[in-house]
Amino acid sequence: MCIRDRRNIGYAKNDAGTANLILSDDIQGSNPVSLGLIHFSSMNTNGFYDTTLSITIKDRLLVGQKYLSACIDPSALISEANESNNCKSKAILIQLPTIDFKNISAISYPNAINKNDTLRFPFSMTNIGTVTGKKVEVEYYLSFKAGLKGGSAIRIKIDTIDALLPAGDTLNKKVNLTFPASASGGYYLNICIDYNNKVEEKSEINNCQAMRIYLAAPVSPSTSGFTGTNTLEIRGRMELSDISVFPNPASDRINIKGEGSPAGIKELKITDLSGKIITRTKYNAGPVDISHLNKGVYILQISNERESKVIKLIKE
Repeated sequence: MCIRDRRNIGYAKNDAGTANLILSDDIQGSNPVSLGLIHFSSMNTNGFYDTTLSITIKDRLLVGQKYLSACIDPSALISEANESNNCKSKAILIQLPTIDFKNISAISYPNAINKNDTLRFPFSMTNIGTVTGKKVEVEYYLSFKAGLKGGSAIRIKIDTIDALLPAGDTLNKKVNLTFPASASGGYYLNICIDYNNKVEEKSEINNCQAMRIYLAAPVSPSTSGFTGTNTLEIRGRMELSDISVFPNPASDRINIKGEGSPAGIKELKITDLSGKIITRTKYNAGPVDISHLNKGVYILQISNERESKVIKLIKE
């Protein structure tokens, strides 16, 4: 705090004195709390006193909108021509020094995810508080609605971040997430910092993000001994790996490239991002009509007798 221009506007030199610093709820001085005295030396006519003070307020109840007043000669020990100009007040906002974690993770993932895949999720958070943050736990869970918890929610992981995060800094890390076979279709992946409220923060409403994802059917075991685990890497060894769709985006028809391979495509299924089945048909070689679809993003699942491949399809 800076106290400036304590000026002697009288016609005589004044003696040394004091000024009282007072914190109150309003400009009328309700519920005053004395913060201490400032001692100033004697001044000649038109002399002034200028100083800067550091004040530490330890009472946690003294937070919010307050008025800080400086009152010269509070005990009226100095004889003055005018006693009405000795006090000056200023509105201030007092805030506790707190941690405030903000979740700034990505909230979109356009590609479908096989339920046995391991997704390396790019987690990010920043500390917008005023003090350094320490250990915090982050919960990852699936739900049908963003932020919904309860019996239908599926916890994926609790990740512990045991690192110092100074005020203003950002932390980025990749978190491995594996989705259960029991989950299928469209979900929200919820990422919540300090889900168990162990960290006292300035705000608790910026801790969570929700990302829309689609979980496709798991890949069945193959005769070569591979299981569905880590299908992001294994899928390239399987028969549907060379299947692609063109054009994509498309407006009327799509073609499936690679249909002459031993893949033996049996079925095509198109769903929206919520998992709702739009069409489900047996595959006949040739173009596939999608003119009946509304414009938007869909999931095309191509299946043979042993496995499935999921492709994001954009209808123009």
